[in-house]
Amino acid sequence: MISIAEIFKLHKMEKKNIEYPYCFPYKPYQVQVDLMDKIYDLLKTDKKIGLFESPTGTGKTMSLICSTLTWYAGKQPLPEAKSVQPRIEDDFLSLFGNPTESNTSPVKSRVNQLFKKRAYSQIKSTDIREIQLNLKKKREQREILQRQQAATKSEEDSHLLTYDSDNENKQKKLKEIAIRTQTLNKRAQASGVESSAKEVQIIFCTRTHSQMSQIVNEIKRTQFSAEVSVVPIVSRKGLCVHENMKDIPYVSLLNERCQDLCEKSKCPYNDHDLTEIMANYILEKPQDIEEIGQYAKDTKICGYFSSRKAAQEADVLITPYQSILSESTREALGISLNNKVVVFDEGHNIMETISSMNSVSVTLPQLSNSIRAIILYTEKYGSRMAPKNLKSLRDISDVIDKLQSYIQKHKFETETDQLQTLDVMDVLIQADLYKLDFQKISSFFDKSDLIRKINGFCTAMIQKEKQNLVQGKKQSDASNIISNSRSVLYAVKEFIRILQYKPEDGKLIIEKQNDIMALRYLCLNPTQTLKRMLDQVKGLIFISGTLEPSQEFNLLINKAKEGEVSRFNCAHIIPKQHFQGLIVSQFEDHQFDFRFQSRLNESQLKVLGNLILHICQNTPQEGGVIVFLQSYGFKNTFLNFLRKTEFLKFLGSSRRIFEESQDGVDIFPEYQKAITEAKAPSILFCVIGGKLSEGINFSDNLARTVIVCGLPFANSQSIEIKEKMHYYNQIGDANFTGNDYYENLCMKTLNQAIGRAIRHIGDFATIVLVDQRFSNLRIKRKLPKWMQESLVEIGAKNSRDEVQGLMTQFFKYFQK
Repeated sequence: MISIAEIFKLHKMEKKNIEYPYCFPYKPYQVQVDLMDKIYDLLKTDKKIGLFESPTGTGKTMSLICSTLTWYAGKQPLPEAKSVQPRIEDDFLSLFGNPTESNTSPVKSRVNQLFKKRAYSQIKSTDIREIQLNLKKKREQREILQRQQAATKSEEDSHLLTYDSDNENKQKKLKEIAIRTQTLNKRAQASGVESSAKEVQIIFCTRTHSQMSQIVNEIKRTQFSAEVSVVPIVSRKGLCVHENMKDIPYVSLLNERCQDLCEKSKCPYNDHDLTEIMANYILEKPQDIEEIGQYAKDTKICGYFSSRKAAQEADVLITPYQSILSESTREALGISLNNKVVVFDEGHNIMETISSMNSVSVTLPQLSNSIRAIILYTEKYGSRMAPKNLKSLRDISDVIDKLQSYIQKHKFETETDQLQTLDVMDVLIQADLYKLDFQKISSFFDKSDLIRKINGFCTAMIQKEKQNLVQGKKQSDASNIISNSRSVLYAVKEFIRILQYKPEDGKLIIEKQNDIMALRYLCLNPTQTLKRMLDQVKGLIFISGTLEPSQEFNLLINKAKEGEVSRFNCAHIIPKQHFQGLIVSQFEDHQFDFRFQSRLNESQLKVLGNLILHICQNTPQEGGVIVFLQSYGFKNTFLNFLRKTEFLKFLGSSRRIFEESQDGVDIFPEYQKAITEAKAPSILFCVIGGKLSEGINFSDNLARTVIVCGLPFANSQSIEIKEKMHYYNQIGDANFTGNDYYENLCMKTLNQAIGRAIRHIGDFATIVLVDQRFSNLRIKRKLPKWMQESLVEIGAKNSRDEVQGLMTQFFKYFQK
């Protein structure tokens, strides 16, 4: 734990002179300053949308952190403005603040509060064990009381719905009154320290836990680590310390078990006093998930509820995409978007992520299991339920029954084609569901905790049936139906959630697979999720190595007012002579065409093998060669062809061959070891859109040459692609048609693969694009801008000599 002396030392850091713009921890490159200027300007001028591109290797994450936190802390961007910053007293007692002082920035407003938290954490942490023993005694006393009460109350009553919407409204009003009263009191006291601290937060959203840790570690390198509180938000699975929860495989089931324990006050690790201690520890200094998790294990305190508590007072939240994009998840975590700055790192993924989240389905067996579970539950508790709860339950039963009936009656046009798209409104009318308030029903699911109640009831029933089976009693048919599906209503809940949105923003797909009928929702307009967020937040920032092609953002930009959008494309930090881009449309008199109908031509496969060998011979031996192919199927076909012709054996005599696997085996560490430790000339065959094409660092000798074979276009005949292309053609935006969507889907994946090679200012690489379509101006314009400027097209004649000459000249520069 941090000592009081260290607290004082951290506090004194405020007086340290800032050497570089935006409190950057080292001298920034001009491209970094340019990017920080644009981000800072967006926040300072209250613009709503920022689209920023910063190529890999340009210090994107650090630039993002320093610019946003400089604005948040109320600092001046340039070092010479340091002298005008508000003075903080050196006296230790002044850390606890003067309530009459006015503070203008969130960090200045909460700096005293933060140090009080740190001091409180230091004092309390030494008494954790004593507190735990005291709480244990309290729990034992509470359990005795509960056992006494249980004599007159059945255990089955715990599954009864107790949700009271009238009482909820009363409580909500009382809470609003309390907040207003508290605000007036604070104004009267001329304080405002805590309230202003919670008005603004920075929320960084990432795709993976490793990216969350990267942001935390970057913040640690800055002076902001002593000034702001940082809280990473993850699921229960990541921070639960209960020994009985470790082996639960499903997140939904873990959530249910956790809620059950907490509701009955039987979790020894989730207690207000204990989580308050750990919340202060989390707020004390920036820490990643592993550090918080380890502290939770060491102290036997729930890290999940502690982090949720800490999040209410944090300056910076770091979350996975799902936690912010899902309204129900935000509500469960207690995260409000009002006046928040939300940053989506790797923002090129945002539209596909939203589409994937909202593409939900429900099968006939799931509907059947759900309706029977509700019937059994209603038979047990219906007479004791509040009338409003019973009505809501009947509404849900009505939805399930009508969906089930609709699917059962559906007839496909042919026996072979068991797939059909439907308009959402047509289905709602035909199923007689168009009058229902799906938003109200969806809200009831969350607020009443219905799923957990019914699943708890089902689980208890299953346990009872097992006992009957042991005693030789017959098992009921009803129990057989529900025993195979504990989370019986999750699919129904998600499907009802999606039906509350505009019918024109999606399509329904009815399909039959393995004799199971299903109804699936296809999200056509992911922008609507962002538009709902835009109405609440202070600003939305999307940043990535490349957002290109970025036309999908047009629908969101159209929602903003004129002047509320900021766009910036950061130049690359590497010198132009550190990158070489080659387009090879033809080699050895063969024109490359990797479209589906011609990609498996054996003559083409042979020429491609010769080109790869030729490129390997002109790449330094110590430098790795990465070959990106269009799909796992094509990769397997190509390598099998090379094996059959013994070409692969010949290639293997000069370079060690590695191949990405589709079965989850990670080949990258082995390839990395061969290059960096064994110093063995190597080549790695992988797939565009596979695990190695995004998020992997092929810096320095791991990738001196990258070969991209073909364009990874999706199957244009798939029903999902057809419907999305049709949707974008129908909305009438001349700047973003269905064909643009189809091309962009391909080029985003391709651009991420291209960006794997050059990772820092001293890096260098050749990227070879193999396909005649790369010569198309339309395709070229959708490549990263930093790459477009340095592309060279290899001529049809003397292509072998031209490739050799350019590569030799390029790598010779670095041999000097």
